[in-house]
Amino acid sequence: MNLLIKIYDHFSYIKRREKDFYDFKRNKEIYFKMSDDEFTFEYIDVLTKYKNKKTVLSVLLISLISSILMGIWTYFFDVINTLLSIGYSNTSQEELAVAGIIVCLVLGFILVFLCFIIISSQLISLKKLSNKKVFLEQIKEDRR
Repeated sequence: MNLLIKIYDHFSYIKRREKDFYDFKRNKEIYFKMSDDEFTFEYIDVLTKYKNKKTVLSVLLISLISSILMGIWTYFFDVINTLLSIGYSNTSQEELAVAGIIVCLVLGFILVFLCFIIISSQLISLKKLSNKKVFLEQIKEDRR
């Protein structure tokens, strides 16, 4: 029963909001207690990480889109097509062609899944850095 309550609290908007607000207040207190130099260092560090993460994500997306547009995926489909033609032309190698197609499809799905995981993790960390950046900008304004 206790486990169900913890799972519910994890997904509950109200509990997440309470936790986020508690973290907000605690972090606000920490940043107000910092010296000006320490706060400036933290602010610059977050801005640098944010811009770097944004650049990395942009390069990743541009390279993915350009690989799709330039037709790198056609090589993958050419291999599948070759395996299909081998399977149809020579019936004794049909099992080999089917196994090759399955391997190519599995590798293709794994590649697409890995791209999705990498891009989504970059987006999540970019969102966290963006939140921290806005938070620090607000603290900077309040410290004046």
